[in-house]
Amino acid sequence: MKKILRIIKNNTCGFMIGVILTIFISVSAATTLSSSSVHYDNTNSGSTKTNVKDAIDDLYVKTEEAKNECPDGYTCTLILKYYAFGLPDTTSPTDYQSVITSSGSNVFVQLEGEQLSVCIYRNSTLECFKNNNYEEESEHLKQVFGEDSCSVSSFSATCRDDDFYCTFDSNRVRCLDPNYDCNVKADGNVSCG
Repeated sequence: MKKILRIIKNNTCGFMIGVILTIFISVSAATTLSSSSVHYDNTNSGSTKTNVKDAIDDLYVKTEEAKNECPDGYTCTLILKYYAFGLPDTTSPTDYQSVITSSGSNVFVQLEGEQLSVCIYRNSTLECFKNNNYEEESEHLKQVFGEDSCSVSSFSATCRDDDFYCTFDSNRVRCLDPNYDCNVKADGNVSCG
């Protein structure tokens, strides 16, 4: 009996610490803090906010405002993308879906700044291939169609699937869907039909 009492006496402290820690961990794990009650140190941020919720909200507002501003010392130009079944210009639609609807074609041309590209609407994704950068666009074609669907050499790239056929070389980029064809030459000449 004395032996049992001595074991209880020697282990009581460890047992009590274990019970206290279990209760503490259970209580703290169940605690949920509101972001508005968590202090935020704004010393280095330039923000006047002092809790996490307000600091995040402040950052979101500033980000949204910055989308429409140009940083000091820079000249910013908004470059729109125009689309057409043929040669687009600055009066062409900026919504490619309207070109698909009006032409019935999933192949059309994009004008972005001075850059002309042939675009395809494939698998619910718009892909546009520039007419003047063979190295970059041959890689782009392989990414879109998959390497197994492409034949690429040092001077031309051709990729195809059941819905599209696209080819690119130093003179042009051309894509076809089952019914339509758009071709943009390196000199800027465009034909679709």
